[in-house]
Amino acid sequence: VNQPSVLEETGYMKAVRLTAPKHFEFVETETPTPQDGQCLIKIERVSVCGSDIRHSYGPILSEDRYPFAPGKPCHEVAGTIVESRTDGFPVGKRAIVIPSGDAGGLAEYIVSGPERIALLPDEGNLDEWLMCQPSGTVLYSCQQMPNLLGKTVLVLGQGSIGLSFTMITSRMGARTVIGADLLDNRLEKSIEMGATHTINPSRDEIGQAVLEITN
Repeated sequence: VNQPSVLEETGYMKAVRLTAPKHFEFVETETPTPQDGQCLIKIERVSVCGSDIRHSYGPILSEDRYPFAPGKPCHEVAGTIVESRTDGFPVGKRAIVIPSGDAGGLAEYIVSGPERIALLPDEGNLDEWLMCQPSGTVLYSCQQMPNLLGKTVLVLGQGSIGLSFTMITSRMGARTVIGADLLDNRLEKSIEMGATHTINPSRDEIGQAVLEITN
């Protein structure tokens, strides 16, 4: 299958790259060209992973690490296929993409093979579908856990990963799911995602609070 691209044939695209700690710059770079068995995806949504902040954005790395390749660091990406050279991945389908090699998500377009593309339904908000990428990591972790039926689970932190743990463990049969965070708005969302109890350690000593909840 060789479906045509809707990309304007300028040959270049805009991208962002990390050039120093917490410093990004916009650059113009060549638009990648898909080979046989690959797709070209127009990136429409990205999210920032905590590992990017911890390992790339924030710390001061050695000078030889800078600048990063255009588009990096960013690996949580969703968009629309605009050119396809492989069966089963038609132009116009939305997808989550996991970048590989020197590719990064902070760019207008990315090339990927089908092994790193997850097609999405036509309906639904792409912002929400993108969260399947980090939530998939949480799901894999939960699958390594023992049977949670009737158990108590404490989830420390209710950011995107913590909320995913809260949601999934509650659906795995945990009787009590406790979400802990310093921000009350996150604790409110924690209840929506399945927590039976919440703790704000800035107000309550967490160990004592857990003992009171679990008797």
